Amino acid sequence: MAIYHFSVKPISRADGRSAVAAAAYRSAEKLDDARYGKIQDYTRKTGVELSKIYAPDNVAPSLLNRNELWNAVEKSENRKDACLAREFEIAFPSELNQHQREKMLDDLCNQLVTKYGVVVDAAIHAPDIKGGSDERNFHAHILFTTRSIDPSTGFFSSKKYRDFNKPLGSETTKAWREYFATLTNSHLERAGIESRVDHRSYKEQGLEFEPTVHEGPSVTQQRRKGLDTEITLKNDLIKNRNAEREKAPTLLKGLEQEIFTTENLKSRLEADLLEAEKQQRLEAERLEAEKLERDISRFYEMQQRYIDFTYSVLEQINEKEPKIEKIAKRREKIEKFVAKCPPNDSIILKEETAFKQKKGYVPDYYITKEAARQQINSINENFKKWLEDFAEKEDFLTTTSALKTLHDSLTSQGVELEIPKQKKLFGIAISSHIPPSAETLENELEGYYFKALGYSFEYDYKQAIRSDAQKKKDAEKERKAERERAAHLLRHQQKEHEYKAQAAAELEAYRSCEVDYGYRADCKYDALSSQVSLLSSLIISEVLKKRDISGYLAEKIELFERELKANYSKEYEEKVYGQIFEILAADKKLLKADLKNLNKINGFYEKLTNHVAEKKEIEQLKLERERKELEVSPTKQPEKEKMLKMTVAMTFQGEYKKN
Repeated sequence: MAIYHFSVKPISRADGRSAVAAAAYRSAEKLDDARYGKIQDYTRKTGVELSKIYAPDNVAPSLLNRNELWNAVEKSENRKDACLAREFEIAFPSELNQHQREKMLDDLCNQLVTKYGVVVDAAIHAPDIKGGSDERNFHAHILFTTRSIDPSTGFFSSKKYRDFNKPLGSETTKAWREYFATLTNSHLERAGIESRVDHRSYKEQGLEFEPTVHEGPSVTQQRRKGLDTEITLKNDLIKNRNAEREKAPTLLKGLEQEIFTTENLKSRLEADLLEAEKQQRLEAERLEAEKLERDISRFYEMQQRYIDFTYSVLEQINEKEPKIEKIAKRREKIEKFVAKCPPNDSIILKEETAFKQKKGYVPDYYITKEAARQQINSINENFKKWLEDFAEKEDFLTTTSALKTLHDSLTSQGVELEIPKQKKLFGIAISSHIPPSAETLENELEGYYFKALGYSFEYDYKQAIRSDAQKKKDAEKERKAERERAAHLLRHQQKEHEYKAQAAAELEAYRSCEVDYGYRADCKYDALSSQVSLLSSLIISEVLKKRDISGYLAEKIELFERELKANYSKEYEEKVYGQIFEILAADKKLLKADLKNLNKINGFYEKLTNHVAEKKEIEQLKLERERKELEVSPTKQPEKEKMLKMTVAMTFQGEYKKN
């Protein structure tokens, strides 16, 4: 006779439940519960025939990992009474084999995924025959999320589906019970089995079966031991009466204390689950205690390894130091002897010569300063090489980092550790030697080992002893710094782009201004100082920016004043004055709205005009005087006339160019 069992229940935080713990128990796995900071380890649980995750096609790959999935569920729910997941508990017909059970589970879970778009985590449990469970009680736990997968992100949607909530909950459950009965019968038919199941209650089927009384864990344990109780005797009578009515040999006994015969046992099931979680906590405490014992044992192992290592190093140092001291004493003896030799011409400063002249021979203990230095260096280098090889062979880095980490962890938990101490009598130290230990580790590392083994060892050690929280904090700090560097670079690039755009615009405006106001290209005037061109450029730029140009203008006029005092050939002088007039004309056009500075330009323009006029008048007077001289001295007339004609021609040529 095929059995039928289908129930729906929530996994709620209000009941003290954890979705990670529930998933770990049902799959018999070890999961890391990030919310509660504990490892949910049920790997010792037996009887899990299959565990499998079903999900929509567009789900994020990380949610196909059981640990990632249920931690993501816990993280997505903020309320202290949040419903984290829902669970279908089903019983398989005992007539189906393993392959048929798995196919039936696939159909049910895929229907859940199709209907709600959720992620489903299912596990088939075999009966605990050794524990007294009926060998036919194959059943499954089907956990599924309360949020569907958002196709656009592959992660959980912000809204929950409410089909199992009031007032739709009872109708939804009824529909799923009916669907599961239909699915079960379909698989029974495919397997060629005549038995069928019915999701309806005895009353709905018109059968006068009596319901049995719920047997809790304690009653069930007594029954398994062969002890009768009032409840078990009563249930046996009810079963016999129901058997006579139905003529059926087997009724559902129970499913491994997790699945019960009727929906009326829901409260007992919840209590049983709470008990399971209590056992889980006890198991976690036991594991924690075992870990503490392991840590203490490992601490003493690491401390002893460190002590042995340090004593081996001290042994090598005790062999090395006398050798170095012996060489140093030889040199000291030699230097004392040489120092006693009188500093005269008969004694050459060389040590060997001093020995030969004073003693007549060079003693066997003699060694040069350079040879002594090389021997000492060789001893130290050999020791350093030995120390590095020995540290690698003994895995000194692991020993020291583990010793430091374990010491800090255990002392923070209040564990009293046995540490080697300095020998004392009546509170007075009777030995200067302080034995190496976890408490001397830091001083010995800082005082000796870091220097002896180099920076690489020091860096690796300090990295190894950093806590996970420190590593996480440093990683976040580095990510933040990287984001800031990227943002700074972006701002710099934006500013550079803006600067280039502004400079290009200013250059274009400047060139346009040059053309519009009559300046030569790039303000280049070959007869004048380059400073004039620079000042002209600055004046144009500052005018475009609407800034004061009084200082630049005063400096340019001062340069022009110097030109008035300079002595040039007539032809070059006219070129200078011509370019100054050109610049002044452009300045007047540029500064026509700036009356104050325009007056300065006009003032110098008038001064320059007067200066040129005076120069011209002087030149005319000079020509007149020369004509008179020609009239008085006819012999010089041809030469004078020639010079006069050349002067007049040059004057007219200058006037022509100016005009």
